[in-house]
Amino acid sequence: MKVIARPVGTGKTRELLYEAWSNNGQVLSLNKRAIQSKAEAYGYVDLPIIDWNDLLYGEYNKNKPLYIDNAEYVFAEYLKDTFELNLEGLNVNLED
Repeated sequence: MKVIARPVGTGKTRELLYEAWSNNGQVLSLNKRAIQSKAEAYGYVDLPIIDWNDLLYGEYNKNKPLYIDNAEYVFAEYLKDTFELNLEGLNVNLED
């Protein structure tokens, strides 16, 4: 698994979109329209973008690799919706 961790405004989403596109993947985002617009602007017009509802209702390709944009927000949304928790912090390992 590739983890892209850098400050805001350093091209993380662009790199993630490229990884998903080049590996025939799909991207999960809480803001489907915004990420779809970015993907199209970068030339990745056929890249599937899914959101929380698509994931919950199985409206995605389970055989395609999944890339998550802003994973901390997706994870927080899951915890909030599932367990009514208010996530305030997390950490990640940056290993190869």
